[in-house]
Amino acid sequence: MAVYWKRKYRGKQEKEAWYLLTNLPDLESAVKIYRQRFGIEAMFKDCKTGGYNLEGSKASPDRLVRLIFLIALALTSAWLHGQRTKLQKQQS
Repeated sequence: MAVYWKRKYRGKQEKEAWYLLTNLPDLESAVKIYRQRFGIEAMFKDCKTGGYNLEGSKASPDRLVRLIFLIALALTSAWLHGQRTKLQKQQS
């Protein structure tokens, strides 16, 4: 069992701690894995009812593959832009 509460950052504090039940060897590994999982969950929500509404698109299989590919390109582009911005801030 592990408890993690992100410290205050830029004037914001998480409202609740994370309570993790894990078989991983240490807190750092558990937090890293759960953080990735929460990112994946958010992406699934975006692809379903949270934004792109793929379930409601009623697209043919070929069109659905194309839509998913475009979403993947958009997410990758946004991530790369964020990484570039982060690197520029670190160099300043």
